[in-house]
Amino acid sequence: MRCNHGAIRLIGGSVVSEGRVEVCVNETWGTVCDDAFGVQDAGVVCRVLGYSQFSTFCNNFPPPISYHSCIVYTSLSLTSDATALGNAFFGQGTGPIVLDDVACLGTETNILSCPFDPVTTDCVHREDASVQCETDRKSDNQSIHVYF
Repeated sequence: MRCNHGAIRLIGGSVVSEGRVEVCVNETWGTVCDDAFGVQDAGVVCRVLGYSQFSTFCNNFPPPISYHSCIVYTSLSLTSDATALGNAFFGQGTGPIVLDDVACLGTETNILSCPFDPVTTDCVHREDASVQCETDRKSDNQSIHVYF
């Protein structure tokens, strides 16, 4: 995979939907420290990689109704589709550790949009963060109707 700033890849898993999290920063692949890395952070990683937690379907209604209707299907939990794993669960990386103390809310569009500490001197590769992304969606969805 080409290293474009902000790109994410999973390395070392037995399937493509799991592995050690690596992020491209300044054209260099690096790992993410597991300090504070949790399920919201894993959810952002999985969503960016296409294991979406949200599907949105919208319709525009002409006058006289004149509203835009969107139905957002989401799992019952913002974080149910991802598992965060620490202690280099899928093996230790090499090269730089580029993110530490990641603190995503779970709604970000990229892990680099999450608050994090770029100073990673208190982290070593045995603390590399990993994720497992859910690929088989179950029918435990709820819908939210948004009108505007």
